Amino acid sequence: MKVLVYGAGVIGTLLTHNLCAAGNDVSLLARGQWAETLKKDGLRMHHWLQRKDTVDRPEIITAIDESIHYDVVFTVMQYDQTVAIKDDLARVWCDTLVMIGNQLSFDELTDYIKDNSRYTKEILFGFIVAAGERKDGRVFSRHLGAGRLELGCLYKETPDSVKKQIEGLFKGTKFKLTWNKEMSSFLACHPAFILPSFYLMISKDFDLKRVNRKERKIWKKATRECYDMLKSIGYKVNPKGDDALFRSGIRGLVGSFMLFLCTKTSFGEMILGAHGRHSVSEAVIMEQGWNRLMDKKPVGMTMPAFENLKMMCPKLAEL
Repeated sequence: MKVLVYGAGVIGTLLTHNLCAAGNDVSLLARGQWAETLKKDGLRMHHWLQRKDTVDRPEIITAIDESIHYDVVFTVMQYDQTVAIKDDLARVWCDTLVMIGNQLSFDELTDYIKDNSRYTKEILFGFIVAAGERKDGRVFSRHLGAGRLELGCLYKETPDSVKKQIEGLFKGTKFKLTWNKEMSSFLACHPAFILPSFYLMISKDFDLKRVNRKERKIWKKATRECYDMLKSIGYKVNPKGDDALFRSGIRGLVGSFMLFLCTKTSFGEMILGAHGRHSVSEAVIMEQGWNRLMDKKPVGMTMPAFENLKMMCPKLAEL
């Protein structure tokens, strides 16, 4: 199938590698010097956990050509960057559009693309967990297995025809797909953990090993408050039961251990620290979207631990 990946960062590279491995006709949109490097040397990727290097040769483009039809277009960009290319996403000719990454303006973005597009396209949202950096003409990626994409429509079950189309893109690879029946709640719930994490990371200059036990407890409680706020305004916890990691009981102990690993091992640097240092602008936009959700919470509902974490760091908009 003919596929376009819009965004040539760490996650876009991982996605492109798997699409190429499955034998698709893949185009990768990149810009500037990075685009020139890719055209010359190919998409060079070091898989850190797997201890291997790969080189792929997708077609490198630098702009959308409205005359070209794609079966599927993936965007893999930070929150603020995705909003900035909404006109491109409206113009591109494709059957299915999958927007991957943090997103709290999903309703407005979907409506804008549909209202301004000449073509009818199924719009999905997705999320991939991976970390890394771009250095010396290569992408250094930290990901589990071949990678995993959680995706789906905002408020409905993804049509079987679309599932078949997307699954066909990765046939023959070990890349995993997880279909989510309500991506709107998944996207709303993700900042419940990420935003408190950002506040704590910024307060420690992105050195999570400086976080102490008391601060981990505040982090855990703040995340729990965020989940409770979302439930108070009608969102379901998605994935189901994730909030239990930040409460008492057995799963709460697992959650505490997870936060310990984040602050005392290279696991935290891999999952949070490295990403956080390059994503402050994304956190600013995420905070704005989160504040709009907070405005809907019941009168009298307080979130002391969340506010405590927020006060521990400079205002995001001033960074």
